[in-house]
Amino acid sequence: MYQRCGTPGYVAPEILNDQGYDQKSDIFSAGIILYMMVTGKHLFAGINNKETIKKNMECQIPYPPSSWGHLSPELKNLTMQLLEREPKNRVTASGAL
Repeated sequence: MYQRCGTPGYVAPEILNDQGYDQKSDIFSAGIILYMMVTGKHLFAGINNKETIKKNMECQIPYPPSSWGHLSPELKNLTMQLLEREPKNRVTASGAL
C-alpha cells in the first residue's frame, strides 16, 4: 500500500516517506502508544502539524534516563523493537507477544 494515512505523530516513517507499508506499520504505531504510556509524553510532539510530521519522519527516538531509568530492560527492549525505523528489522506481532 502507498496511500498516506494515519494521524501525525502516530504513523510509521515509511508511510510519511512514501515507501509503501504493510502490517509492520501498525507495529510501529503500537510502539508509539507504548512509549506514551510508559513516559507520559508524546513521542513526536510539535508546535503544529508540520513540525510533528517532520519529527515523525525523522524518527529520532529519545530514551532519557529520567523516563526510562526505573523501567525494566525487557520493557525498553520491546519498545525499541516496536519502534525500529526499518520495517524489515522491526519485530512482528507474534515476536512482540
